[in-house]
Amino acid sequence: MSLEHLQDAFIRGVYSGQLDEADRLIQASGRLSPTQQFEIYMGSVTGNLVAALGDIFPRVKTALGDTFFDALSRRYIKLNPSRSWSLDHYGAQFSQFCRDFKPLAAYPYIPDLVSVDWAWHMAFHCKDAQAIDASHLQSMLSSSPDARFMLHPSVVLIDSDYPIFQLWQFNERAREGRNEENFQLDQGAECMLIWRTGLRVETKALNRIDRFLLKAFRQTPDQPQTLEQAFERALIACEKEDDFAIEQLSTSLSLFINLGLLCEAGNSSDLRQSNRRF
Repeated sequence: MSLEHLQDAFIRGVYSGQLDEADRLIQASGRLSPTQQFEIYMGSVTGNLVAALGDIFPRVKTALGDTFFDALSRRYIKLNPSRSWSLDHYGAQFSQFCRDFKPLAAYPYIPDLVSVDWAWHMAFHCKDAQAIDASHLQSMLSSSPDARFMLHPSVVLIDSDYPIFQLWQFNERAREGRNEENFQLDQGAECMLIWRTGLRVETKALNRIDRFLLKAFRQTPDQPQTLEQAFERALIACEKEDDFAIEQLSTSLSLFINLGLLCEAGNSSDLRQSNRRF
């Protein structure tokens, strides 16, 4: 058996829970059989991945409870082997997995909560970019009315049929030990914004107009927009083109500038590197 095939067989065994021909693949020690050594290693790998998922999705873990979350994680791990050198890359498919996991059918908001935790995690580790402020914006438009803008690379928008921002905040407070009354899910749909300012990840609920303008900037991420293009797209989306709608969009633009959501096109640095290794 070649080294590549041996390694493939071993890693398949780690995730399936069964290693065929363990006696042939693992050298026996004085105290432990090959099977016992393999089970110890397998338990260590699984335990590390369960812990990593708990760190990446802490509000989901709070919402479900430790026992449920750990069992859910073990099932996910068995079906989704880690394919990266970094634990910070693990969990990208967790939201879809939760959406398809029948025991979670009674908790249909969980996949959206997973998406928010993952967005928070990715925002923290995304590449840096210099956001523009109001004076920079004015200077850019004075010198080049057709200046193009892009969203800060950390910006993520989560649309949910549930009050996802309030639900996320509720579980964040519960995670910190600030106990409250039970959360009510009948508060309507919400749109949640996640982004990073410096080293701090921020969250905010957005209104309908904010959402339209943010999506206008996001619609063509590889083709930065002028303000005129973004406003035109947003006006089409909100199906209005009057002075009041334009005034609302201008308010949204001011909000985005104050929050540090917009960057000059092409102004970003290299991807920040994680050091959490598998």
